[in-house]
Amino acid sequence: YLKKTIQISDEKSINDEIYFNSLILLYEINLNYKNSFEIEKILQNLLKTSEILYTKNSYDYAAIINNLGLYYLKKEDFIKAEKYFNESTIIIESIFGKNDERYIASISNLVRLYLQINNLPKADIYNQIGLDLAIKKYGKEHKEYLNSILDKAVIKYTLGDFESAFWLYNESLSLSKKIYGENSSAYSSA
Repeated sequence: YLKKTIQISDEKSINDEIYFNSLILLYEINLNYKNSFEIEKILQNLLKTSEILYTKNSYDYAAIINNLGLYYLKKEDFIKAEKYFNESTIIIESIFGKNDERYIASISNLVRLYLQINNLPKADIYNQIGLDLAIKKYGKEHKEYLNSILDKAVIKYTLGDFESAFWLYNESLSLSKKIYGENSSAYSSA
């Protein structure tokens, strides 16, 4: 029903917030069903609609292009993923500053992208930025810090610095136990 409503009003309502919110709902439904073709189409429609409803310097716009980055990262279209992640990061920084959790999360997306394409120098630079920001914002007993040291361990391991990787991995296990508890699946999967 929702999909038919959106198709009927596609061209007429592109500048309507109800249309925009319906697209978001449809996106979430398709995300749950892992419907890849529909997700890309919906995200592109959301992007067009958000350009009309909001400025390109709004968080709504940044969130949509970040989701496009995540989509393309999953599809292994790394050029598009990098483009959208970088654009989103710049917008988020300009709105909220570097100490905001959304900025830290956008930095984490760049780290994962660069790890996936084996661009270790860039992954390491962004990881250090994220690590420093996570410590400053949350301290060392927070999942953002934990994720950053796990990424750092992967970088060190890939670079052949096994001693540092081993130390970071052990630190992450200890921290995971503190954050999630010994009986949680997050701790046991670590």
